[in-house]
Amino acid sequence: MKKIVLLSVIAFSLSTHAQQTIPNAGFETWTNSFIYEEPTGWATLNPGIALGLPTTVSKSTSAHSGTYAAKLKTVGADFDGDNVVDTIPGIAFLGTLDIISQTTNEGIPFSGMPDTLAAWTKYNSPSANDQFLIIATLTKWNAALGMRDDVATATIFSGTNTSIYTRQAADFNYFTTDSPDTLTLMILSSAGQVPAVNTELFVDDISFIYNNTNSLNELAFNAFQVYPNPANDNMTIQAKTASEINLTDAMGKIVERIVVTPNSPTLVTVAHLSNGLYYLQQGEQLVKVVVQH
Repeated sequence: MKKIVLLSVIAFSLSTHAQQTIPNAGFETWTNSFIYEEPTGWATLNPGIALGLPTTVSKSTSAHSGTYAAKLKTVGADFDGDNVVDTIPGIAFLGTLDIISQTTNEGIPFSGMPDTLAAWTKYNSPSANDQFLIIATLTKWNAALGMRDDVATATIFSGTNTSIYTRQAADFNYFTTDSPDTLTLMILSSAGQVPAVNTELFVDDISFIYNNTNSLNELAFNAFQVYPNPANDNMTIQAKTASEINLTDAMGKIVERIVVTPNSPTLVTVAHLSNGLYYLQQGEQLVKVVVQH
C-alpha cells in the first residue's frame, strides 16, 4: 500500500509595483553541500539523502537555455520510517527546509505585481493521471487579523508528456489591489490524482511577465496585450487580430466594449474610471489592469 507525500504551499510577505524577478530562475547556480546539491535559493528534499532518501531534484545539462536546468523526479521510498513505500514527488520551492524537524521557511520578500507566470518544461510520466504543478502565490501580512491575505495566484499544471521544451504560462488571478510583500513559488513533479514513480519534470527559465513593459514581446504568445499597466488616463491595447475586448470591473460588470484592429495600437481612455482593479477579457484570455490616477 502506498502513501502520497506532498508538501503543501503555505502562502506568505512589502509594497510598491516594482518589477521584481525570480532569483536563480534559470537554475544556473547550484550549492554543493558535500553529499547533495540544490539550486541556490531553492529548497528541496535532497537533504534527506543523509537519512537514506533518494535524490529528487538534480542538476541537468539538458537545458532550455544556458548550461543547466532543474530535473525533478518522483521516487518511491520509505519517507517516515514506517516500512511503507511512499510516493515522493520531486519538489523545489523558494525558501529553506530543515529535513530533520520537517519545518520550512517558504517565500521571499516580494512587492511586484506581475501579470503572468511563465516557464519552459519537459515532462514524462508513466501515469496518464499524473501532472506537474508550478504555483506562485503573492500574499500580504494583515496585522489586524494576525494572518496572511492572498493577493494573487498563478498556477501552471499539465499532464502532457513532451520530449522537447515547451513554454507554459498562466495569468495571475488578483483578489485585491493591495501590493504584496511576499512571494512563494513551488514546483512539483507529481501533483495528479495518481502520482507515479519515475515521473520526470525538467524546468528552466521561469519568469514573470509585466505587461507594462513586456507586452509587445509577449504578443507572440497572447492574443492581446495592454500597456502601460497601471494606467493613468490612457492605456494602449495591441492585438494580433481584429476583435472586441470587454473591459470589466473587479466584479465582472462590463464597463466598456473595445473594438481593436490587428497589429495596430488602440488607445483607450480610462480617465473617467475610478482607481481600482479592472480586467480586459477576450475569449479565455484575461488580463488584469490597474487604473491609478
